[in-house]
Amino acid sequence: MRAICVLFIFILLHYSLARYINGTPSEYILWHPKSIHNKPPIPAEFSWLYIQKNKFTTDSSNGLKNFFLLTEYTLEDVINKTAFYLYSEQNRDNPQKLQINNIDSIRNSNFDPAKFTRIIIHGFEASYKADYIQLMKDTLLDSNNDNIVIFDWSEIANLLYPSAASLTEKVGTVCGTLIDMLCNLKNGDTSMFHLIGHSLGAHVAGFAGKHVAVGKIARISGLDPALPGFTEGKDGRLDASDAVFVDCIHTCSGLLGLEGPFCHADFYPNGGSNPQPGCGDYAVAAKCSHERSRLLFIESIMEGHEFPALTCTDIPKSDSTECKFRGAYMGFPAKSAYQGIFYAETNAKEPYAPVVKDKTTRPHDLIQDVQSYMNFSSNYAEVPPFQWSTDVW
Repeated sequence: MRAICVLFIFILLHYSLARYINGTPSEYILWHPKSIHNKPPIPAEFSWLYIQKNKFTTDSSNGLKNFFLLTEYTLEDVINKTAFYLYSEQNRDNPQKLQINNIDSIRNSNFDPAKFTRIIIHGFEASYKADYIQLMKDTLLDSNNDNIVIFDWSEIANLLYPSAASLTEKVGTVCGTLIDMLCNLKNGDTSMFHLIGHSLGAHVAGFAGKHVAVGKIARISGLDPALPGFTEGKDGRLDASDAVFVDCIHTCSGLLGLEGPFCHADFYPNGGSNPQPGCGDYAVAAKCSHERSRLLFIESIMEGHEFPALTCTDIPKSDSTECKFRGAYMGFPAKSAYQGIFYAETNAKEPYAPVVKDKTTRPHDLIQDVQSYMNFSSNYAEVPPFQWSTDVW
């Protein structure tokens, strides 16, 4: 019931305020991507959340913008309100706190430049203690002996959405500065950095990539990057230019998440939109669908949980879209060798992966499993010879 009320308020504000924000009327510029299931079009953005790109302060002559952008922080404020927590095999449960205004916290840390560094960035109304953040951290540590850093920007992420969204560039700048410091103080290399962000956190990751001074980071994984406030150009949101390889999973596109494509690899599980399988009725499923992206990514880290993806000529909106399996996988195993638009199917509950194997499964058996999965529709599936690879990207 609460979700229905929130959605109703969003739509009401969308229509009532559209004519006043920037003097531009609301338009239906994005369509619901799951037209395969004959869903109606929806408004592309809730105008009351609109935030002008690359603009930290509001125009004092525009009272309405000042009303909605309630909180403004300097970069120093953002530094003081954020922190990084480093986990490794040596300190799985007792993180070391890294702060860019405390050089010794970085110099004296367990950071190992010889290992990959995964920086996890939470989204709106979350913190580094959120269950999904801790689960992702634990799953990464179980599967890979890496440096795991959780970026906690919860004091800002728990502001009203317009304020939190308007501050993502400054928050991302702080994250980019940490990467610079790890490279300069601990001999880190940008080719060993992988940022993983959900919702607003995906844009924070993008801004971090934009602001790293010592080089381009290896990879950013955007988990249903937030839509409200981020419909303008690539300079004001996550974009493929922010890292050597940017992959995105879209699960509530056109509603809470951006539709795209704007990454090197854009994955649209089950069509990429609300409702995702198992999320219930369309009207109340948006939150579940938006959060599904992070659950799919977490499961993709687990050994043997595979999300084969079809390479498509366009966002899979209709049966006319041509999709073929060419060896791509969604989630953590995604590789820069496979770029474009991808479609994947998932289960409605855990395990979400359509292909699950154990350590005794032979490659030949997995090929049969993948081929069986890919034969879900003659309109979408054409399975070429399977190429086995263990590369991460």
